[in-house]
Order: sequence, then C-alpha cells, then structure tokens
Amino acid sequence: TVGAAVISSFYNKPLFTWGLSTSSDFDNVARFPMLGLLSVNSYSLGVALSAVLLAFDWTQFAFVYSNLNDDQTCEIMKDDLQ
Repeated sequence: TVGAAVISSFYNKPLFTWGLSTSSDFDNVARFPMLGLLSVNSYSLGVALSAVLLAFDWTQFAFVYSNLNDDQTCEIMKDDLQ
C-alpha cells in the first residue's frame, strides 16, 4: 500500500485505504498528502495499548504472531509497537 500511496501523491490523485493499511509511515502528511486512511494505523493501536496497560497498571504484554508464508505480515506492527 505504501507504493500505491507514493503513486497517488505523485499523480495528485486521492487514495482511500482500508484494512491492512497500518504502517505508521502513513502519518507523514507531507509525503502522502492524497492519502485517506479509513482505519487506525499501528502507531494509534500502540497508543491505545499503552493506555490500557496504564489503566490496569500492567507492565507486560505479549505480541504473538507468525509470518509463515508471508515475511511482511505483522512486521510493521511489531516495529511500531516497540
């Protein structure tokens, strides 16, 4: 989806994304001025997770995932949560 966002910015055409468009790279409005996200990104999910951890006074959580047959699955989310 990052590639599509770059192309939409280059041609000055709007792009609306949904679903697995979770990269925090999309927060860069200067780079992606034509992008409209219709879902939260992984940075926002990390902020929400942090709020839950603080609210319950939890100090640990587990992020369990598998990238079997897809090397990029969850990698962006894992990086943004760190």
